[in-house]
Amino acid sequence: TRALTIHQTWARRCDKHIFLTITNLTKWNNISLPILNLYDVSDNYIELSIKLMMIHMLLWKIYVNYFIILKKPLAFGHLFAPKNGAPNHLSGGAGYVINTVALQRMLPNLQTSCAQWYVPGMEDVYVSRCLQYLNVSLNCAIDGYHHRFYPLEFLTTYKMDIPKWFSDYNTLKSYPGFNCCSSLQLIKK
Repeated sequence: TRALTIHQTWARRCDKHIFLTITNLTKWNNISLPILNLYDVSDNYIELSIKLMMIHMLLWKIYVNYFIILKKPLAFGHLFAPKNGAPNHLSGGAGYVINTVALQRMLPNLQTSCAQWYVPGMEDVYVSRCLQYLNVSLNCAIDGYHHRFYPLEFLTTYKMDIPKWFSDYNTLKSYPGFNCCSSLQLIKK
């Protein structure tokens, strides 16, 4: 239902949009959607890193003309800075955006120089460390003093029912009520 809602609302403002799925679909609720079926991809959390890389490779090969072209390699998302001293990383739960230049730098290195950081189930840490190793800047997408990507559900953030792990990793102060979030937010959940 998310894909259908997106298709019927804000995606209409895009020149082109495509939904990726591992299920052989062409329609959703009898409505034709622009769907790209990904074959030979398992649907489980352990292989999320592999799925992410396969999707990026496929998009890079097929749809490279549809990316915004920037000369500087960049990645944007909800930046986590663990208080335990571990390197910063972008939150996988919040989603992140990697430009084409960064993808072109990352893809050839995933199974070679970046393989040392691969841990099943931790695709966000793996991708972030690989990007950092390749001198790609990880950027916290913020609007004033608010994040624009959120790893928590809206009501959790709104009610300040914040789990301890989030406080240990978050880079910005959290605010209650509607002050919790950017008006230009990109919420995955």
